[in-house]
Amino acid sequence: MGTQDVVVKDTDPVRVAELSAVAASFEPDDIGPVIQPLYGELHRRLGEAGIRPAGPGIAWYEYADGDGEAVRVHAGVVVAPHETTRGGVEVVDLPAVRAATIVHHGPMDGVDATWQVLARWIEDSGHRPLGLGGEVYLDYCPEDPSNGVTELQIPIAPETGDPQERP
Repeated sequence: MGTQDVVVKDTDPVRVAELSAVAASFEPDDIGPVIQPLYGELHRRLGEAGIRPAGPGIAWYEYADGDGEAVRVHAGVVVAPHETTRGGVEVVDLPAVRAATIVHHGPMDGVDATWQVLARWIEDSGHRPLGLGGEVYLDYCPEDPSNGVTELQIPIAPETGDPQERP
């Protein structure tokens, strides 16, 4: 993948149902074992609460503390605007952000190289990342992960500086 694959865009605000937990770091070997069970539990709770997904899965990441490498992993799914927290599932609104994005094709065990392309583009372009970013699972294919399509997003500030941040 090259830098021509990076697109800067404004995302839409979305309401998501989510669960979160802490991973030791942002490394794929630490994220995978945390996010996979979160999604299983999230979908179980959504079914019990009668909350129906209204869009794709969305994961986002933030540092869990200021001193270490630990990362809070949020596993979410888009829900209808009227949905509220219930059934052990928190419903939150993610604001619109300006983000540098790139599309990853294939299984998530190969996503690290795509993250690196995106991070390098942000650094080379003079933008400033606003957090760790996240993933939108455009085509989630558990039966054949090689067919998966995931958009990686990192909120950015323009070169002039913009304090807008995703929670």
